[in-house]
Amino acid sequence: MTREKFLAYCRSYNTYRTKKYIVAQRIGWVTDDINGNYTLGIDYRFRRTPELDAIYDEYFAIRQNPEGVRLRMDERIVKQMN
Repeated sequence: MTREKFLAYCRSYNTYRTKKYIVAQRIGWVTDDINGNYTLGIDYRFRRTPELDAIYDEYFAIRQNPEGVRLRMDERIVKQMN
């Protein structure tokens, strides 16, 4: 994983850390004729390493909660993202 590629995920998606992973959470709004409207989430998990943790710490240094949070996948969250 290159620094540039990892930072692209951090910039583009909701990113947070768990005990073992750094997770980039992509959330999208889907509309179809069969199911109606619903949210869809895709998680990109990266095994935590000292290098990725250092990049994460540097990029998110100004966060009040440096670990980040997982966003709920429901209509309210998706509307707020628009």
